[in-house]
Amino acid sequence: MKNNARCLKLLTNGYKGKTMELKIGIILTVLILGCSAFAKGSPPVKDGVVRSIYELESLFVEQQYQFLPISPPSEEVYVHSNEAVIPVNWKKFPKKFTKQMYAEMDTNGYPMYRISVYEDPITRQTVFLNSGYEIYRLDAEADYDPYAWQKEKFALERGQKLDGLRQWIYDPAHIAVDFVALIPEVFHADYLAAQKGESLFETMVPMAMAMSAPAVVTNLMLTIGVESNEVEVGVYFPSGYTNPVDVFVSTSLMDRDWSLFTNISSVGISESTWIDEAATNAPTHFWVAARSDVHSDEDGISDSLEIYLYGSNPDDRDSDDDGLDDDVEVGNFPPTNPSNGDR
Repeated sequence: MKNNARCLKLLTNGYKGKTMELKIGIILTVLILGCSAFAKGSPPVKDGVVRSIYELESLFVEQQYQFLPISPPSEEVYVHSNEAVIPVNWKKFPKKFTKQMYAEMDTNGYPMYRISVYEDPITRQTVFLNSGYEIYRLDAEADYDPYAWQKEKFALERGQKLDGLRQWIYDPAHIAVDFVALIPEVFHADYLAAQKGESLFETMVPMAMAMSAPAVVTNLMLTIGVESNEVEVGVYFPSGYTNPVDVFVSTSLMDRDWSLFTNISSVGISESTWIDEAATNAPTHFWVAARSDVHSDEDGISDSLEIYLYGSNPDDRDSDDDGLDDDVEVGNFPPTNPSNGDR
């Protein structure tokens, strides 16, 4: 939190030229206050999953106006620590945002991201910090009025303002929010199960997951084992399984930079294992196995390739609606992106 204080101190100015100090305010009272009249135009969060930086900003604005009326009467910036576990899908976040983020691992090995957010009182931009360092800024709407809440709360007449100190105290920039537990959506259900003691990952250790195949394999299974600084990956097939399988690898779940690692024919075998030498020196490594013979939209590209490699829609022959089917775009020389309109 000291890093956050340093960043806020460098990036903002205080009342009467004083530098604003950052404090942690423990507030036991929760005041629910409608803030739609003061929001910056960010969309609300649907079904509890944050899918864009604008939705994260919307959560921040909501917290600002909940705690603004009960914040201590001081010139200092107070941080509300939001400890709710919030599932996030990072796919639509700006690359500049996600590439600068660092995760913390919880006791069960799940990646948690801490994002601190505040409003710059000079530029009125929404500022995002991770690990104490600024990673992104969003400009405020052109018609954003930071004093709208004050005008409504104190029934001010047109042109009337609060005195300098009271105006700062009730400025939304007075409230910063620390989101301490943002978790990738893909892990959210398992994380909640772990909290209830039902986790399948009780043997997980930080940055590595060790799993072994059961005596009888009834479903397609991907296993990862770490021994003597070597990472062994295995794909196990149930009896009678004959479908081909793609294995994809990634070093970041935020950027979704999956690449096709190998393709396996399961005919006549029950397992396929190998040492992934590239994973030995990688801080994080992820694998996924999927059938490569499923083509839901019959466009000639398997669902697994569409989902992990191309980012296109496996249920739509022309994912980007540009008049070119996905298989045509992939087969072009050079290939074009089936998830991005080319015309």
